[in-house]
Amino acid sequence: MIKTTFKLILAFIIVASFAACSTSSSPNLPPTPKGENPPSVNIGTVGNSNSRGAVEQFLAAIRTEDLQAISLIWGTEKGPARDNMPHPEMEKREIVMICYLNHTGYRLMGETTVANNRRVVEVELTKGTLIRTTTMHVVQGPKSKWFVEKMDLASLRDFCSQ
Repeated sequence: MIKTTFKLILAFIIVASFAACSTSSSPNLPPTPKGENPPSVNIGTVGNSNSRGAVEQFLAAIRTEDLQAISLIWGTEKGPARDNMPHPEMEKREIVMICYLNHTGYRLMGETTVANNRRVVEVELTKGTLIRTTTMHVVQGPKSKWFVEKMDLASLRDFCSQ
């Protein structure tokens, strides 16, 4: 009984946080530096052929608040989250990620190769007047596809309150 009540309260908090974080931003891709075309990102495909493309695809899915697209690019070395995580848990986590990572623009700052087919991509996110830098850990999964595995949300706390 207590566990069920706790789960219901937690679910309510997550949904309430998502409602508070929702914005009316347009679902267009983030702006790119002057004179460049926006990246071609197909947010409906499983994984990406490279690590930077995976981050761009992930951020485009976050920007459009597309839970299905997020579940195709967020994952582990086993593949996309949609194939490896219970659906209710996955959706709750996606809603939290949207709250923290929703942005009006971004810049990929750099990339570092780490062990076990993983890379860390440093990303500068903009939301209104706020500019924050975070890291996204990307991993190579099945069929040489890259997935965003995890990210540093602590550095983006104030994004969720905007």
